[in-house]
Amino acid sequence: MTSQNFKLSIFAAFMALSLVISPSALADERGGDNIKAKERYRETRKEYSDSVDKSRDEQERLHDYQYEYVRASSTVARDNLNTQIRAYLSHTVNALLKRMESVQVWVNAQDDMSEDDKAAILADVNVDIAWLQDQLTDLETVSTDELNSRTQAIKAYWQRHKYVFVRVNGRILVARLQFVLNKAEVFSGRVGDKINELATQGFDVKALQFLHTEYDRHLAAAQAELDLAVDSFNAIDDADDAAESYRQGLGHVKAANRYIHEAFLTLREIILSMQRLASPDSYD
Repeated sequence: MTSQNFKLSIFAAFMALSLVISPSALADERGGDNIKAKERYRETRKEYSDSVDKSRDEQERLHDYQYEYVRASSTVARDNLNTQIRAYLSHTVNALLKRMESVQVWVNAQDDMSEDDKAAILADVNVDIAWLQDQLTDLETVSTDELNSRTQAIKAYWQRHKYVFVRVNGRILVARLQFVLNKAEVFSGRVGDKINELATQGFDVKALQFLHTEYDRHLAAAQAELDLAVDSFNAIDDADDAAESYRQGLGHVKAANRYIHEAFLTLREIILSMQRLASPDSYD
């Protein structure tokens, strides 16, 4: 290989590195393909807010019927109360479904994550959606005796549904870094091949091999932190553990990001070292 061709090879490798490691470059590469999805997210958030307002109106009327029921324990009062309970629960479940739909749209709007990670996150969200849809269907036929327990179940979900979004947001953070990390790991193999190629050409590659080992070490450390972050975010379920689990998960994400940054700096040093091998006189 001529010195000029070697330089071009190094330049191409460095440009590939920039696209692999830099999340912003990856986002630019996609050219904002998800603008419509993000617009849909804003729409579903508005629909969710409107549904919450309707649910609150129904709750106020429900309280009025409960008061009437206590004062006049008649069949009419009981029927009115049950009708109002069903209406309140129906609006509440519809509001929750809108919220879960906004989560779906938000996940799909993410640029820098793999389709496999999107599918895994959406699969969990879909479990909640299926449960809510079952509740909505059952409300039409559930017996009066079962209505109270169904009310408690829906109210309990209402209290914790916000943590579903917190958990999903954490997993999105992990998935975006995982997307970058996976590409960096693929690039590591190419770096190894290039070092071996230089070795067969008679270059002293001991320093490059050391740097390559350091690069892989940073990537492995980043992966370990991301695995811990996933565990922390998946543990988020209710108010008792949400804040602490999210804090721990975010700490692991930040640590992983630092390791990826260190890997980028190390890989840049590898590129510079290769350039020195190609043109040693330029660095005297």
